[in-house]
Amino acid sequence: INDIYRGNNNGVLADVELNTKIVEASRAAVRALVDQSTDASGRVKEVTSVFDEMGAVFGSMFGQKKPYTKAIINAGFPDIEEDRLEGVIKYLEFCLKQVVANNELPGIMELLNGQFLMPAPGGDPIRNPDVLPTGRNMHAL
Repeated sequence: INDIYRGNNNGVLADVELNTKIVEASRAAVRALVDQSTDASGRVKEVTSVFDEMGAVFGSMFGQKKPYTKAIINAGFPDIEEDRLEGVIKYLEFCLKQVVANNELPGIMELLNGQFLMPAPGGDPIRNPDVLPTGRNMHAL
């Protein structure tokens, strides 16, 4: 992948096209992951795991691919090994749960009631996922 990034940065057309294809496949996979937890109004209120027991049992019995794997296949990568994606997909589910968690109002209520609010780092969730969920007493050090 580093060679593809270098070639992309140097303007090698094949690497630019492949990098674009990889980015689009990644976006499609994340979209499929989020879509399974999205309600009719387009909001994510509770994260539905693709690794729940029933889904895993039925999927393996009938040879069905998970939605994120189908998205990657449809984006042009038919040889994807689904089990190699498990770690990153679990991490993405964790991040989605942290983003969806609504701790803002409960945090304010704790403070207004004179209770201690556990400190947490602030900043960019991409650089440091520990900043999620929000609604905690933020510190910068």
